[in-house]
Amino acid sequence: MTVFSEHGDYSIGTDGRILQVFVTATLNSEMMARYSREMSELADAMTGRPFASYIEYLTDAILMLEAIEKLRPGIQERQRKGLCAVAFNVSKSAAPSIVAAKSGELYDALGLPWKSVQDYDAARPWLLEQIDAAEKQVRPDRGTPEESGPEIS
Repeated sequence: MTVFSEHGDYSIGTDGRILQVFVTATLNSEMMARYSREMSELADAMTGRPFASYIEYLTDAILMLEAIEKLRPGIQERQRKGLCAVAFNVSKSAAPSIVAAKSGELYDALGLPWKSVQDYDAARPWLLEQIDAAEKQVRPDRGTPEESGPEIS
């Protein structure tokens, strides 16, 4: 297999339990491998509690087919660590509906809730709702006193 040099650029930040990814150029397979490693490290810090991701393409970046396939194992690993939802902004793409559909196919195949949004302000409330819902599944709030045994009359 031929190995190429990394192509593309991105940055990763956090906002509480939301991982924020900003892609500034099309990533090839080699750069996606590096991205997956970095995301895995950040997910390790979140393990034990649900978290979500926001991904924004800052330019007309596209995902090459080979790069999409590289994403699958990393996303599955992050799901095991607590990834519960993904929102992405592809509004700067020349074909946002196509890019959203292709990305959505991947998330659908993995059973991961996703939403295409226009900006982070639109994504954040939805992502926080998804995190909250996932938290309740992991640690349901009983809301009622636990039974102390049979009632004595």
